[in-house]
Amino acid sequence: MKKLYTFLVVMLLSSYSFSQLIITELADPNNNSGARYVEIYNQSNSDVDLTDWELRRWTNGNAGPQNTGIDLSSIGLLSSGSFVIISPNGGEFESVYGFAPDIDAGTGGAADSNGDDQIAIFDASDNTIDIFGVPGEDGTGTCHEFEDGRAERIASVSASNPVWEESEWNVWADSQVSGCTSHTQQPVNTGDGIYDPGVWIGEASGSEPTVFALPNELINFVQFVGTSSNEQTTEVIGSNLTTDVILSVSGDYEISLTTGAGFGTSIVLTPNAGELVATMIYVRLNGSATASTSNGEITYDLGGGMAPTTIVTLSGEILNPDPVLFSSEDTLIGFSHFVGAPSSEQTFVVSGNYLTEDITVDVSGDYEISSSSAGTFSNSVLLPNIGGQVQSAEVFVRLNGASQNYNQEGMVTISSQSQAVSHTVNSGNYYYQPQLLTINVGDTVYWINDGGFHNVNFITNSVSGENYNNPESFASTPTSDAEMYFHVFTLPGTYEYDCSVGSHAANGMVGTISVVASSSPDSKTILLSGETFDYLSTDIAIVTTNDSILLADSIGVYVSVQGVVHCIDFDGNEGLSFTMIDSLNNGINVYNFVDVSDYAVTEGDEIRVLGQIDQFNGLIEVFADSIEVISSGNTLQEPTIVMALNEDTESQLIRIENVSFVDPIATFPSGSNNIDVTDGANVYTLRIDGDTDIPEGAAPQGLFDVTGIGGQYDSSSPYDSGYQLFPCGLASFEPVSTSGISESVPFNVGVFPNPFNNEVEVAFSYGPGSSLIVRDVQGRVVHSQEIKHGDKLSTLDWPNGIYLFTFKDGLHQTQTLRLIK
Repeated sequence: MKKLYTFLVVMLLSSYSFSQLIITELADPNNNSGARYVEIYNQSNSDVDLTDWELRRWTNGNAGPQNTGIDLSSIGLLSSGSFVIISPNGGEFESVYGFAPDIDAGTGGAADSNGDDQIAIFDASDNTIDIFGVPGEDGTGTCHEFEDGRAERIASVSASNPVWEESEWNVWADSQVSGCTSHTQQPVNTGDGIYDPGVWIGEASGSEPTVFALPNELINFVQFVGTSSNEQTTEVIGSNLTTDVILSVSGDYEISLTTGAGFGTSIVLTPNAGELVATMIYVRLNGSATASTSNGEITYDLGGGMAPTTIVTLSGEILNPDPVLFSSEDTLIGFSHFVGAPSSEQTFVVSGNYLTEDITVDVSGDYEISSSSAGTFSNSVLLPNIGGQVQSAEVFVRLNGASQNYNQEGMVTISSQSQAVSHTVNSGNYYYQPQLLTINVGDTVYWINDGGFHNVNFITNSVSGENYNNPESFASTPTSDAEMYFHVFTLPGTYEYDCSVGSHAANGMVGTISVVASSSPDSKTILLSGETFDYLSTDIAIVTTNDSILLADSIGVYVSVQGVVHCIDFDGNEGLSFTMIDSLNNGINVYNFVDVSDYAVTEGDEIRVLGQIDQFNGLIEVFADSIEVISSGNTLQEPTIVMALNEDTESQLIRIENVSFVDPIATFPSGSNNIDVTDGANVYTLRIDGDTDIPEGAAPQGLFDVTGIGGQYDSSSPYDSGYQLFPCGLASFEPVSTSGISESVPFNVGVFPNPFNNEVEVAFSYGPGSSLIVRDVQGRVVHSQEIKHGDKLSTLDWPNGIYLFTFKDGLHQTQTLRLIK
């Protein structure tokens, strides 16, 4: 019976020991997969024989573990309080952590998990002793994902667990997972000081309270005065706690439970059931003065009169930042305006940090700047420095030249320059006050004599005789004058000096001046470019000349031209297209796509047009920007009678006489059309504009005169064709008499009857060398002969129509008569 009792006790103790063999850490370093490992700990008070024990892995979401686990037999008896470290790459493990693992298991097994697998300990009887994860469930996105991080058993775990319990673990991974007791999105690298194979937070802790932080050292904080440093983080974990944990930080450091806010010098952490799960602590450096080394520490206090205990050491530096200026632009282009009206505004944004002076913005050339669109523009703007900063300030810039300039260049200069100032040092027996003085390069120091006979000596120490080796050496002549001496300091550095008179220096009449280099930031510049236009007051004739291919010489020139409106607005709708002719009978077309200056085109108005010379299909025109009416009801130019349409008739009031339609019509067609007419020798194109009263009106029959504006429509170079005449309306057409005898002729001729049928009789007497040519209205010769006195011509075969009989005498004088058959 006693033997049986002893056997049962041994079995119970062995079972109890098995139940205290636990997995304490799983590692999957973010930066080194070769440094992965599994840590097992014997938490019992007895040794455990690991012969035929295995570590197995369920890969991803597989329902069963791998066929072959890692055999733990090589460990033999695992002593109480001892660890087993299992690595897939023993060489890399030793290189990273400084010692060899207990088992080098090779890759692909239970120790080589990428953080989304399940891992368990099996005893010799194939019982699950302890497990991490849920078999059959891929760890990705769950509370048991430790990819690129680690999983560590909390300190309060005292027994193994064959069923996964997520509250027993602190987990770090590269993904965010919600609903877990302690799962932190924080990839962990081997150099972060967090991995600790062979160490566990619950190791031999018993019932003693434990608080620790990972990492336990934060270094390389860099802070500039006026702004806090970048934040670093550590995690605080505790177990067996009976009170709150009070964290405090020393030096110029601050801590918070949240990033970007809530920073102070202490934090209270409240445990739950004695456990403090991994809690992220944010740390930053925020000193008010420069320090080449700024150290601090985070301590915890559990009360009870015990001294605070350091858990994190901190180190960094505090720098005095160089002032800096910022500009949103470095180039602004495209400014354009006319004299008398500034250009449209453009903007840029200026800011500055760590400044000691205001920001001054200056501009050169014909440019102006202002701090607001509605403000006063000038060549300088002052932006106040508030607390060392100028927040983003918008500056408006415009071009406002006084004369035409197609290449307006300028520059914006943004600066924050320290101004030189004066300092006073009082001198007496035996003192300089202040004895220590700090100034800037360029400042002036005045020494005032309060009484006695003194000087300032910056060359040789009057007591030791050694050279001061100041950045520059000088000395004043001893004097009793009230204004003893002054000096402008142009070199930075530390200057030692004394009074070289008698034993004054030995009696304490010495001083030090520290000259600080300029703290002004580098200036910023913005290059500006644009153009200023002005309207050249000129005559129409000056801007309507052409080159050899009849391209306008003055294209692009801005002009001011004046003349009287002739005829109508051929645009008719919104926009303008009409002719103005000046007192010298030079004309130009006025054009725009839209109405200008609310001007209603009225014949007889004398107007002034400001605009740009252009050319459209050979026709020179002024593209109007503004129109000013000077007077109304002015006399129009008399039309010029022409025998041809060409460059000389462009934008002129002209008349063609004794013409008829090449293709006879009774009424004009609707809309805008080109219609040809002829005088027998030439064919002319009439442009019938749909905005006149001509379309669908009665067309003149027989011969007529027509008056209108000369135009052109030639789309290709050289622009020497496409000339037209624009009648202003039906009143532009005047029928002419067909009596057959000219009222003013160089000699007497007669042709009758008129109209004629099958023959016509010619009466002409001028002697030898006289001739007759008969043409139809298309200019084709239908009959020609020499003639002395007269003749009868058979016209039986001539089609009905208009014919032109041209007579030439021996002196080459001609006369043309028009007859109708």
